[in-house]
Amino acid sequence: MAVKRLLPATLGVCVMFLSGCLGTAMLFDPTMQVEMMQGTGVVNVSPSGETTFRFVVNANAWDGLGLSPQQVEEARMTAIGNFLGEEKQCLDGYSITSKSLQEHDMFSAYVYEGKCT
Repeated sequence: MAVKRLLPATLGVCVMFLSGCLGTAMLFDPTMQVEMMQGTGVVNVSPSGETTFRFVVNANAWDGLGLSPQQVEEARMTAIGNFLGEEKQCLDGYSITSKSLQEHDMFSAYVYEGKCT
């Protein structure tokens, strides 16, 4: 008899616990945050051989992680380096020629433009 009473009580506690966790999980999708941190870009090679790139990353991708502005900028630079490495571009280095914050109705994004050295 004790087992029959314990099972529903335990099940009820588990359901209450999980429902609380699910509510939080539904508000925060770590996969989406990682994708926002990766950013996206395009590489262009001109007829003269100059290689330039444009990289866009969500301005709020690192919100809530407790990082300083300098740490966030370093993370963005790492994302640019990762993108260029995956594209096998700028193997001898690159320089950022411009950085701008573009704000839209639903999101803000940093746009980096640069060229390979």
